[in-house]
Amino acid sequence: MKKYVKLLRVKHWIKNALIFLPLIGAYDFSTESIVRVSLAFFAFSFMASFVYIMNDIVDVKKDKLHPRKKYRPIASGEISLTRATFISIFMIILSFVFNCLATGSVLNSALGILLLYLVNNICYSFGMKNIPIVDVSLLTAGFILRVYYGAFVVGTPV
Repeated sequence: MKKYVKLLRVKHWIKNALIFLPLIGAYDFSTESIVRVSLAFFAFSFMASFVYIMNDIVDVKKDKLHPRKKYRPIASGEISLTRATFISIFMIILSFVFNCLATGSVLNSALGILLLYLVNNICYSFGMKNIPIVDVSLLTAGFILRVYYGAFVVGTPV
């Protein structure tokens, strides 16, 4: 079980607490809003886990040679590429389901932000992380998108 928690990078989900900022800023502590943002927190966390797994799959050869990253579940061989791929697919499906639960609809602006986060991270994983300033810009955008995602879920301006 520990290897799966490590694969999903659950400890990094704390970053997704930024999704709650618009709720706090709007001083909206209704039960409905708290439930919606909590569901959104998991939607974003599952998407983040998808991104982490995808990045680990892309970088598996480099990670095997890295002094710290070689201990990650895929690089170390604890979890096969096939299993990691299935888990990543499950994570993105869960992300879409939880987004739908949080917003009450399949297609919505919050989904657009979630997909923008995905595209941002695909760009990062497939080479942009090697370009100075662009890498920091993409990482920063990920944090800003979290705040906007929370705002779109509860319908409050940033």
